[in-house]
Amino acid sequence: MVEETIKNIEASLDWYAKNCEVATIKDLMRMSDKVSIWSVTLASIVAQADGHYLIDYFNRRCYEAERQSFHVANGDSQAISKEKALLETKNSGLRQNEIDSQVAAKSSQLMLRQVNKVLDSVRQRISFLKMEYESQKYLNNTQNQNSNDNNRY
Repeated sequence: MVEETIKNIEASLDWYAKNCEVATIKDLMRMSDKVSIWSVTLASIVAQADGHYLIDYFNRRCYEAERQSFHVANGDSQAISKEKALLETKNSGLRQNEIDSQVAAKSSQLMLRQVNKVLDSVRQRISFLKMEYESQKYLNNTQNQNSNDNNRY
């Protein structure tokens, strides 16, 4: 699901990058709708990634505290127990799991922020194109009105 979501978002963003100057309002609105829907899925992915990171962080901290308590109970000082616990945690792979989870969470958050920025850009472009269309329509009506007025005399 993650790969599919990212693939679909990237495909839409690639289309926008290539066609933003020539796309019609309807094309831009369709693209915006698609990306908006996919961004909801991406937000869910961000929440899951954040949850995985917090779980991995909590597991690492619990393991460190458990190992430190074990070494203190076996007669080591607090400082030595802490160092041993940190080394054991590093060797257990829990720290690497936490780092991997944090990277996944941060990268998905960053992508969601960037997608939202692109959606804002698309909305601005749609708004501008609508204003341009209305201006052109007004000018055409004014020219037609003047032409009709000239034909009367």
